[in-house]
Amino acid sequence: MTKKSTFGDDLEHFVLSIDIVDTDVKNDLLEIIKNYLKSALGIHLIVLHVETRVNDEIGLHTTDWLPTPQDLSVNIKNTNGDYSAQVAMVFDTENPAWIQGEHGKELFAESTYIDRWSNTNSELIPKYLKKTGNNTLTSIIIPVKGSQASKIIGVINFESASYLECTTTIKQELEKLANAIAILYMLNGTFITQKENTKKEISYLGKKSCENVNLLKMISKPKVFIACSANAKQDVMANVINILDKFKEKGTLEYSDWRDMAQPGVIVQHIDEEIKNCLFGICYFSQPIETDNAGCNTYVDNPNVLFESGLVSANCNESAFESLIPIREKSNDLPPFDLAGIRLLEVPRNGEGKLNIDAFTGNLENRIEALLEIQRVF
Repeated sequence: MTKKSTFGDDLEHFVLSIDIVDTDVKNDLLEIIKNYLKSALGIHLIVLHVETRVNDEIGLHTTDWLPTPQDLSVNIKNTNGDYSAQVAMVFDTENPAWIQGEHGKELFAESTYIDRWSNTNSELIPKYLKKTGNNTLTSIIIPVKGSQASKIIGVINFESASYLECTTTIKQELEKLANAIAILYMLNGTFITQKENTKKEISYLGKKSCENVNLLKMISKPKVFIACSANAKQDVMANVINILDKFKEKGTLEYSDWRDMAQPGVIVQHIDEEIKNCLFGICYFSQPIETDNAGCNTYVDNPNVLFESGLVSANCNESAFESLIPIREKSNDLPPFDLAGIRLLEVPRNGEGKLNIDAFTGNLENRIEALLEIQRVF
């Protein structure tokens, strides 16, 4: 006649046949196990103690993986060399114990105990540490491994308010349940670790994707974003375009002038998207506000261009020194923030305010060539 399997048999078979235990599955299984133990054996408490370091020595602590009424951490042995707790004794000897009081009282009220698993009555069994408001009469402690071949990872403590008879059948059933719970603990730990590592890798890929956007911009044909005020001096902007057209004809770069953008919608959003596709930017900050009797202008920085230069520095490259060519007039007012860290290209004009085209062209071409040289390194 075929022997009928127990719940412990079925649970152990189940946990050995699966690879992953997520938190929902773990919680559902623990609830089933608790209900079974309570109804079948009157066990009201299950505590998992896992190996840890306590005061720089090997010890045990309860884990919130299997919620308990209170947290407990114990050394294996106290300063006198005696076991500090019954769970510590079982962990160290790797021998299960079925502990009851010598006089049949609640364990916390007893001074000497009987280990019915090994049929020993010894004063060497440590004092019982009360963990719950229930009056425990039987404490069953079983050492557990994470897998069949691994070392002991801790102990599982089953407690009952009943004076349970120690039988071979119950001992075997509890060993199977303890083994299954330990495997669940390890499998769920693996799932949590994999989940955390997956999140880290996704975050890493997100960062790398942003870096690769810049990398792709650097290994493809460079694109330059041009920003200026709608009222910018046309002698400067006309020369900027002429210079860029020369580079474009050579096939060394392309450019995007915000003045040519005609897409419907929010202009700032379109500018931001366009800047993200560019390797560097040329920003002409200045716009004229008045003209003196000699025909010379006074200039101020256009706030929109200043904002766009910030977008260029943030999106085009990792360093503002490698992504931005700022152009300003010499007679500009003081800037609204410190531009000392960025090498400005100052517009060369004569005493009558006329642009020195040769000087301006040479300076801008050199700056563009320098940025392209940085790009060629990659």
